[in-house]
Amino acid sequence: MLTAVGFSTRALVQCARREGLAVRSFDCCGDRDTREIACSTEVIDLNDPSWIKTLEPSARVILAGGCEDIGESLELLSRVDPTIIPEQYLQIRDWRNWRQWALGSGLKFPSTYTVDEWLCSNVSATAESAKNALHQTQRWLWKKQRSAGGLGVSFIDPKELLEPSSLRADHSPELGVLQEYVLGKSIGISFLSSNHGTVIVGMAESMPLQKHIWSDFIYRGSIGPVLIPDWLVSPINSFARTVVRTTGWTGLWQADFLLTGSDLYLIEINPRWTASMELIVNGYDLPLVTWHANCRQLGESDWKRLQAKVEGTHRESTLKFRKEVLYAKEDSIVSIEEGEKWWGRRWIARDCVGDGLWYADIPQVHSALTKGAPVCSRIERIYS
Repeated sequence: MLTAVGFSTRALVQCARREGLAVRSFDCCGDRDTREIACSTEVIDLNDPSWIKTLEPSARVILAGGCEDIGESLELLSRVDPTIIPEQYLQIRDWRNWRQWALGSGLKFPSTYTVDEWLCSNVSATAESAKNALHQTQRWLWKKQRSAGGLGVSFIDPKELLEPSSLRADHSPELGVLQEYVLGKSIGISFLSSNHGTVIVGMAESMPLQKHIWSDFIYRGSIGPVLIPDWLVSPINSFARTVVRTTGWTGLWQADFLLTGSDLYLIEINPRWTASMELIVNGYDLPLVTWHANCRQLGESDWKRLQAKVEGTHRESTLKFRKEVLYAKEDSIVSIEEGEKWWGRRWIARDCVGDGLWYADIPQVHSALTKGAPVCSRIERIYS
C-alpha cells in the first residue's frame, strides 16, 4: 500500500491508480475525485503532524507538497517508511545548497541574502548595493523558506532595503530571504534518480502569473510536456548529477528554473511529486509513480531499459495538456449544478475521450469556497 501525503494528492493518487497501484490519501482537500479513486481518504492539517503517529507502516510514502520543509513531520513519516530520510529532504530544500549546485554546474542563481547578511559587517557595500538597486529600480523579493505554490513570495519595497529597523520588523530573519527578482520563462524539469544515474523524465512550462489577493506569484497552472532545447540538456544533466551525488537522493524530484535569453536560473528544488508531473505521465505515458516506488530495487539492465523508454517517448509523443487552477472570485458555496457540471466532465487522465476539456480537483457539493482559494483545475488537451 502506497501512502500519498500533501496539501493536495489527487493527481498523485490518480496516476498511481492508473498504474494499478493501491494508494491511500492524506491531504488538506479531500476532493471528490480523490475520494473516488483512493483506497481511503483522510483530510488532515499539515501544521499538526499528530495524525502521522496513527499510520501503519507503508510500502512507500510519497509526498505531494507541504511536508518537505517540516522536520517533525519528516521524522514521523520516516517511521512509517524508512526510505524517508529527513536530513536528505532538508539538505535538498536548503537554498544555500541550491546556489552552490547551480553555480557549480555552470547555471545561474539569483542574488540572495538573509536579512542578517544584508545588514551585517559589509554594511557599507551592502548599503551601496541597496542604493544602486533603488536607483536602477531593481526589484527584490521576500521569499519565505517554508512556502509552496507561490505563497510566501512577495515584492519588497526597495526603500525598506535602506531601513534596517523596518526590514527587521517586517521580515523575520529566520523565516525567509531577500532575493533578486529575475524575469523570464518559468519551467519545471522533472527527474528520476537511482543508484545507476539520473534521467530527465520531462519538462513543463508554468502559465503566466496574474495578480492574486494572496500573492502575485500564486501558481496558475502548467503546460506540458514540452520539448527541452538541445542546448539545455548537457548543463541540466550536469546539475542533476551534482545534486544526486551530494545528497544520495533516489526517486522523483523536480527543479524549477527561469529561462531568460540564454541564461538559466535555478529557483528551487522540490524533492517530491509536483503539480506538473501528471502532465508528463499522461503526455508521455510513463509510469512515474511505479518507477519512484521501485527505483531503489532496479538493476542496471532495468535502468537502461527505463532510460531507453524515456528517450523514445520524448521523440515520439505528441500529447500535450494545459492544466489551469481556477480560484474563487468571491466567497460562495458549491452548488449542485456546479458540482455536477464538473463531475460530468471529470478528468480521468489519458483514457479521456471527448472534446479535450475536463475538470479535476473537484470539491464536494455544498463545500464552502473562500475568496482567492483554489476551486478546481481545468485541464485541456492542446492540439498542435
